[in-house]
Amino acid sequence: MFSSGRSVETLIKTHEKKAAAAFRDYVVLLNDDHGKVRAGTYQSVVYKDKTFVAFGPHHGHTVIAEGRTCKDCHNSERVLEVRNTGKVVMTRWNADEGRVIHTTGVVPFVPDKLEFQFVTLDGDVWVPLTTKTGRFQYEFCSPLSAKQLKALGAKGT
Repeated sequence: MFSSGRSVETLIKTHEKKAAAAFRDYVVLLNDDHGKVRAGTYQSVVYKDKTFVAFGPHHGHTVIAEGRTCKDCHNSERVLEVRNTGKVVMTRWNADEGRVIHTTGVVPFVPDKLEFQFVTLDGDVWVPLTTKTGRFQYEFCSPLSAKQLKALGAKGT
């Protein structure tokens, strides 16, 4: 999976896929192409300082043995984050560790409220680029509606 840390230039130059970090312990909550709420994921790419993020429904490794509770989605940390700050920080740069940190938990899919820290590989070192996403794309899915966000606890978003 391309992450906020995978540079297409590196892939073209070296023919190697190099990710800045492994992202896990999260699931994107979105509507599938039939309007049913379900799990999704994303891939992001950087090319010539342009950024792109694609979302879609995905089963992947999001199934957990004990199942999810109501609190995993309703009034969850990410829902409260979007309610309290107006955004969800999906990835952020940790300068002390020189790496990208990814959010965890259930993330409501609201493209205009998702923030990404993009990085690129400079030699053997990952360096931050921008937090502005140039383009979003979503196929076979759609963002959560205002009504759905309210039901999750994101009142006033």
